[in-house]
This record gives sequence, structure tokens and C-alpha cells, in this order.
Amino acid sequence: MRYRKLFSVVVIAGFLGSTPYVGIATAQNQTSLSPPYLSYAAKFVCSDTGDDLDVAIGFYRTTINIHNPQAQQPVTFLKKVVLAHVEGQSGCTTVVNPQEVLQPDAAEQVDCVVVHQAVFQNPQKCFPPGTTTTVLEGFVVIQVPSENTGPAVFPSSVLDVVGNYTARPRKASADVSTQNIVVYSPQEITH
Repeated sequence: MRYRKLFSVVVIAGFLGSTPYVGIATAQNQTSLSPPYLSYAAKFVCSDTGDDLDVAIGFYRTTINIHNPQAQQPVTFLKKVVLAHVEGQSGCTTVVNPQEVLQPDAAEQVDCVVVHQAVFQNPQKCFPPGTTTTVLEGFVVIQVPSENTGPAVFPSSVLDVVGNYTARPRKASADVSTQNIVVYSPQEITH
């Protein structure tokens, strides 16, 4: 197998904590919470060269911002990367943090560095034999257990989740050619 590293610097921004809540995944191999929970699925595309067939040649970057708008309550959640493969191939889900805590009015970002680190920590799990790619596509999924939301808030948004997507041609200047901002709403998962 041949894998091309997209990034070599590891940067994790934001507050990482570990306050346990009922319903939070406690085992590293558990890839989802037990319902009920709120789920945010934010699309990502990360590449150095864009040499994949389903995207134009260029540079693609994703930054997903997660903000806790609560005035006094921290929010605990599971954060994972779900890599999308071609139809018929097995997918790959990697938990980035099973018990992340975001303090009130705090924010963090999940960028291509974090996605790359999650996917390439165990490449045999995420890629079929013979795979070569410089493009990673999929979802950053954030699951907030119902214990964090309370009856007055559930099922409305507990977090602000916003994706920032940029792309530029490979042979152009370093200036941004396109930028798109997407606000993600949660889905209530009940079973």
C-alpha cells in the first residue's frame, strides 16, 4: 500500500476535556453514542493535489468550527471522522474524542490536519489494499447525548456547527478562488 501524507504538522485547537456524562462513549472502539442524541454531520474535503476522479484538480481545505453558545453549561460530545469511500467499499469511522467537553462560549476547529491525523493513525482500517489517494472526503460527525440538552432545549441546536470550504486551482496563485460557508443543523437520533 502506498499512502501520501497530506500534512505533517499536528495542530489541535480548542479545549479538550473529559467530564463523563451518561450516554457518552467510553470505549475507544465505540464509534457511536446510544440514542437518544443530537447528531451534526459536517462534510469535509481535504486534498493537496485533487488528483481524485470525482473532484477537479486543485487544492481543497475544510475547517469546521464548533461553538458552545450556552451561557453557563459546558457541552460534552463524541467527535468522529467518517471517511467516504466509493460505493461497494467498506467505510471507515475513527473516533477523534469520545468525551470532548466544550466550555460555555468557547469554540474549536476541526481542520484537514485533524481529519488527516484521525484517518492515517490506522490506514489499514481506512483504506482497501492498493489504495492511493491524496483526497480525503467524508463527514466530521458530532454526537451530543440527550443528558446535555435537557427537555427545554432538545431537539433544538445545542452547538453552533459551521463549515468553511475553500478551493483553488493547482497552478494559480495562493489566493482563494472559492469559499463557501455552511451552517449545519442537528438531527435527533432516537433509535
